[in-house]
Amino acid sequence: MRRFVVSLAVAALAACGGGSSTGAGTDLGPDLPKADAPDTAVDDDAAADEASRDGTAGDPTGDEAVTGDEAATGDEAATGDETAIGDETAIGDETTGGDDTTAADDAPTESGPDACALAIDHAPAAGLELGQDLVVVAKAPGATSMTLSWRPHPDAAQQQAAMAEVPGGWEATVPAGGITFWGVRYAIEATATGCASAKDDFEVPVHGELRVTSKPDVYDYSPDVHGRYVVFSKEKPLDEDDLFLFDLWTFEESAIVTAAKSQGDAHVDGGYVAWVDRRAAADDEDPNSDVWLLDLASGEEHRVTSDPAGQYGVTIAGRIVAWRDDRHMTGEIDGDVYLYDMGPDGRFGTGDDPGEIRLTPHPADQTAPSVWTDGTRVLVAWYDMRDDADGRCDAACDWNVFLYDFGPDGMHGTADDAGPTRVTSDAHEQQSPVVSGRRIAWTDARGGNWLKPDIYWYDLGPDLLFGTADDGGEARLDVPAVEPQDLDFDGDRLLYTDFRNGNWDLWLYDFASGLETQVTSHARGQFYGRVHGKTVVWQDARANEPDGEPFDDVWARVLP
Repeated sequence: MRRFVVSLAVAALAACGGGSSTGAGTDLGPDLPKADAPDTAVDDDAAADEASRDGTAGDPTGDEAVTGDEAATGDEAATGDETAIGDETAIGDETTGGDDTTAADDAPTESGPDACALAIDHAPAAGLELGQDLVVVAKAPGATSMTLSWRPHPDAAQQQAAMAEVPGGWEATVPAGGITFWGVRYAIEATATGCASAKDDFEVPVHGELRVTSKPDVYDYSPDVHGRYVVFSKEKPLDEDDLFLFDLWTFEESAIVTAAKSQGDAHVDGGYVAWVDRRAAADDEDPNSDVWLLDLASGEEHRVTSDPAGQYGVTIAGRIVAWRDDRHMTGEIDGDVYLYDMGPDGRFGTGDDPGEIRLTPHPADQTAPSVWTDGTRVLVAWYDMRDDADGRCDAACDWNVFLYDFGPDGMHGTADDAGPTRVTSDAHEQQSPVVSGRRIAWTDARGGNWLKPDIYWYDLGPDLLFGTADDGGEARLDVPAVEPQDLDFDGDRLLYTDFRNGNWDLWLYDFASGLETQVTSHARGQFYGRVHGKTVVWQDARANEPDGEPFDDVWARVLP
């Protein structure tokens, strides 16, 4: 097992007397020991001593009579000129004289809890590769023992180990088996006889690849990710594919939908999994497929559509579920984009649901919806064949990207709606758009070769409204992609598959930095990638035998 050692550097001081220092401020969960609040009362006499200096002690003669705990008694009574009478020796050998020095102003003694201060000297690593041990080394001069506590993820029990004294400090290890996509949150506590303990919290982010599925002779495909959860389909005999979930915090896989017939094309967001389900189809020739939802918190399934036509190409973003719907098909055309809005509470089937919405009643094909929402604003993009001469793309394919904006109120069908709005007008294929906030991206064949399109994007500007003065407009993405496909967007990150190196790899463009990064580089294909935050998942063929039956796996990577 590889080991990763973090070095000594930054000191965090914890003053004795009941206090402790706080470093990175990491939330380690409810059970992990936290730093105690500093005890600022150094001496009980401090307030009274200060009052006497301000002339507020109320001495009627104008002399600085001592009040509170410092009231002079016995042989320590102070006269008007504050000359010490009798034996005025303070703690230790510091005799009180006419300068009004009291015990509250004295330095700590050489015994008791105020006799020392512990300082934890430790610098966390900038990052850690998955699969490595994390070796934590720290110093705390004067400490007689040190303890390391950590939690693999917020739902896990706290783990703890005594740190061993080694040359140059104290050492303990967080084992690789306890390090997940959540990263490593840990606390160091130092103790010494007669001193208050010092505690400090730290965090180390992780990065690197993880093989999510690895069962031989099983085809795992079409993954999606949101937060800690990866969902995907697992192929089974007789068209009986099921849905599975993988937890990136616990590294546990579980079956979540195992109904009759096939379930696939799963997407996860907002505590729900949405998928296309064939359980209502009479046989393999029946086009009937429906959109279903699974509430991850309750485990309850909900059937969203029940029309006997095909509904597929589902996606979910927050309270909005969207799909391509063929219930109005005439021959081979007139597919529509449909939505289900779960309302402000984001829960399916409650009283505030606006319910099902036919977003595109135009008698041509509209397909492949992409949805973005920030909780209020809702943007839906799709590609549309209404400009194609015959609607079937027989001679040329004049497909364009369209956008529907629910407007600032976030509700469909109100006066502030903007849509459907044409985003592109070039007489070639613009298809498979993805939308994230102010940006819409798509593949574009205006260069003349639909097999080798470019990536174009449109900037809606800060107001998120198409066609206003702050729009950045349309532009070609300046990357050397040769055959980009499977676009996915999250925040500033655009993920896509490309064949530029002679095999399918995943690439990421970050609009914030303007940099493109290669995510995968294995000789076999990696494709159908999805991104959320710093996590990328994809379908991977690296374990397949040459010319053999494909048994793809799902992989994941957490980005630096």
